[in-house]
Amino acid sequence: MTPLRRDRNLLRVRRATGVIAGASLAATGVFAGLAASKPKATKSSSASAVRVRPATTTTAPATVQSQEEETQSQAPAPAIVVTPTQQAPVASSGGS
Repeated sequence: MTPLRRDRNLLRVRRATGVIAGASLAATGVFAGLAASKPKATKSSSASAVRVRPATTTTAPATVQSQEEETQSQAPAPAIVVTPTQQAPVASSGGS
């Protein structure tokens, strides 16, 4: 290959690299603009009708079974005892 051909090929590669870099920069700008113009979720709020039901109160007679269930559900949880064990030290070599 002659030096003249080498220089022409090098120039062609540099131009192609410049075109690719410019296109990627333009595409980045387009997507950044689209992301910036996207409506935020906090700006738009849709009012929805909330239907409130009237509170109904019904009282059932207390039974022995329901009282037993209440006392069983209120029983304290057993205490958990953690005992540490000996382990080999962890070695790390630099880094973050």
